[in-house]
Amino acid sequence: SFIAISDVHMGLDVDNNFGKYNSEIANERMSQYLAEVLNIQKVHKSENAYVAIIGDLVNGLIHQTVQLENRENVVEQVQKVSEMIASFIFELSKNFNGVCVNSVAGNHSRLNQKKDAVLRDERLDDLCLWYLKAKLGNIENIYFVDDKNYDPTIGVMNIRGKEYILCHGDNDTFSESGISKTAPAVFTAMYK
Repeated sequence: SFIAISDVHMGLDVDNNFGKYNSEIANERMSQYLAEVLNIQKVHKSENAYVAIIGDLVNGLIHQTVQLENRENVVEQVQKVSEMIASFIFELSKNFNGVCVNSVAGNHSRLNQKKDAVLRDERLDDLCLWYLKAKLGNIENIYFVDDKNYDPTIGVMNIRGKEYILCHGDNDTFSESGISKTAPAVFTAMYK
């Protein structure tokens, strides 16, 4: 089973005409997601889970408007989302023979408001992966497979003999030309 976790935006607190979202709702949705994954696992008798964490786990501080929407500070955001995902993965480990986990960072976890001044390897999402490894690293059937990632924002995941590229997509233009430019650049850099 392929399981994607993306755009949790832990810390975001909104209640308006378009919807409502906060940390409690994030936890409820993750519980619902786990129940759906386990139901699919039972129906299809899946042996292994492949968890791709694809960024924006925290709401961060990237713009002043984002900062105003936050209920928790960024330290609390990292703590809460890390614990929530650790619990999710631990539950998966009780139901699958193996759980492979990889993670890449998104744009909301950057530490600088100016997109062009951001270091690619300095993102808050990286702290979540560090926490997950520390908390779950001794569980026999949980495997962290981030050793072949190009950098913290571009990952590789091997699923049944095929390699898949993981990226949040904030640096990509969502068009045919944007995708065609991104893929060859990633493959060239990865296999030099």
